[in-house]
Amino acid sequence: MSSKIFKIFCFCLCSLGILVGGNNVLAAPDLVVADIYNYENNCNIIMVKVCNQGSSMSASFRVSLKIGDGPTILNDPIDNSVIIDSSVPIKTPCVSVAMGSIGYNSVSTATAVADAIVAGQDAVAESNENNNSLTKEIVGCGVSRNGQCGVSNGQTFPNIFMENLCTQGKVTIPVDSGSGTWLWTCNGINGGTNASCYAYKAGAPINGQCGSQNNPSGNGVVRDSLTSSSPNLCAAGNVSNFQIFNGGDGDAYWWLCDGLNGGNGSNWCLVHIKANGSCGTSNGGTFSSAPTTNLCSAGTASSVTTNSTTYTWTCAGAYGGTTASCSANRTVNGSCGTSNGQSFYVPPTTNLCNAGNASSVTTNSTQFTWTCSGINGGSTASCSSNQLTRSRPCLKYGDINQSGAINYYDLILAFEQLENLALDLIDVNGSGSGDFNDIVDIQNYVNGTISTFSVCSKIVNGSCGTANGKTYLYSASSYGSDTQCASGTSTNTAFPAAGGSVSWVCNGAYGGTNSGTCSASRYASAPVNGSCGTANGKTYLYSASSYGSDTQCASGTSTNTAFPAAGGSVSWVCNGAYGGTNSGTCSASRYASAPVNGSCGTANGHGYYATSEIDTAAERCSAGTFTSFTNNGSSWSWACNGSNGGTN
Repeated sequence: MSSKIFKIFCFCLCSLGILVGGNNVLAAPDLVVADIYNYENNCNIIMVKVCNQGSSMSASFRVSLKIGDGPTILNDPIDNSVIIDSSVPIKTPCVSVAMGSIGYNSVSTATAVADAIVAGQDAVAESNENNNSLTKEIVGCGVSRNGQCGVSNGQTFPNIFMENLCTQGKVTIPVDSGSGTWLWTCNGINGGTNASCYAYKAGAPINGQCGSQNNPSGNGVVRDSLTSSSPNLCAAGNVSNFQIFNGGDGDAYWWLCDGLNGGNGSNWCLVHIKANGSCGTSNGGTFSSAPTTNLCSAGTASSVTTNSTTYTWTCAGAYGGTTASCSANRTVNGSCGTSNGQSFYVPPTTNLCNAGNASSVTTNSTQFTWTCSGINGGSTASCSSNQLTRSRPCLKYGDINQSGAINYYDLILAFEQLENLALDLIDVNGSGSGDFNDIVDIQNYVNGTISTFSVCSKIVNGSCGTANGKTYLYSASSYGSDTQCASGTSTNTAFPAAGGSVSWVCNGAYGGTNSGTCSASRYASAPVNGSCGTANGKTYLYSASSYGSDTQCASGTSTNTAFPAAGGSVSWVCNGAYGGTNSGTCSASRYASAPVNGSCGTANGHGYYATSEIDTAAERCSAGTFTSFTNNGSSWSWACNGSNGGTN
């Protein structure tokens, strides 16, 4: 380790006075190295504290320091330019010597030596030449160490002393407590804790006094952690009668601190042994009500708290002992919650159980069911709620079990049987296939998110078109403007052959109904138009019984072949054939009686001035019906018409 030596301080320790102890006078100085430590304002500077335990001296002294395996650092001899004021109490003067800024930042062991010299020579005799050095651990910047008392702690000294005060930490100068002890502190380094140290004054009566371990009413110590030689049992005096006493308020360590040099002994000192709380046999048990006995095998039991499935309590330790947390199982019978007996579209998820653990909710065709299982041996309750249904929006779509309505159970079946379901049950979105989207739509319908299915607007019922029942002309080759189906799809699009017919069905779409059988035909030959025959408009004699050589239809077929009854008539139509037109109405009649021939009366061939002279029927017609007179200029003419087919 490299080092750099600085001349920082020069000290002169002089006129320190003379200590008289009993009848002995210490006639020579006694230099000791009391401490090696880091300078507060710069931790890289190593300080050496040198104290004089002997008589005053006017000579200077020197200090050397060796750190680990590094070189020895010497301070220059100190002259008499610094005089310690003689009013400083005898035995207390100490000086601290800075040994230089060495850039030290780790942990090592250092040895310091202080010696009195005169004019650079080791020529000052000391009362003890064997106590001029100190070896102690030093630490680098930022390293923490707790203070620790040295071997002088607890010893007896007749006079103030500066040797072996601390094995760790920074030394303070011992002070007389006034009660027979010397007191000093070993201060911790860089945040370390301080240690309080003491030594007895030889010869002075010292009363025994309990140490810091004495704590009758506070926290105790762990069993077997103390022995009669443990530190801090006595603040003054020696330990005696160290024992463990088993009292009614727990076990405790008891001891006395005997006085020294005729001093009085202490009262009993004691510290309780920590008693840890421990659960009793009720811990881990199962109860239907809160346990009241066997709560703790050690410690003080708290009140028992009732939780949903457990009972809990604590067993508090004594005198700083730990507290045990204890519990027992609580028997809870399962009990249905407020959802039981209610009605829902979807499985309930809340208020299933008032007590116990709810199972998963299962679905059947009409109900939602679940159980509330008891806890820690409690009974299980069976619960259910009614399953609400919604009407089919169209046909049987979504009604997977074909119950006539749709509910959550249909959704379950759709999920389980998706691949095997008919499209008229599952294809609720009208996509032409059953898939997960259809399941989502059924769920939304059950939830009330949607009010119908997309497929409902796509349903088509099949019905026959204008071609149904029609007979096409022989010359036709297609249905033309006619349609086979008014709605739906034809199962047979063929056109009839001549003299033949075609049948088909108009299938509905998306579950719509199919039509009945539709058909069309085609004439076997060219069309024939119907026309009335020679019988049309004819009145037959009373004696006639048939149309004779007359025909009812010149072409086509008569719709009525009956011959007129006497005094009656017959009408008919001559229907065309092969798509030909029908005739108008044709008719024939028959006289009601035998024919009467017309015959001129007595006036026929006679001369008259005026037709008024021919004023009787007999004069005009001897038979038949008079028509009217026709003036021919020089004559009059008239006709006597026959009846019932008679001549005129």
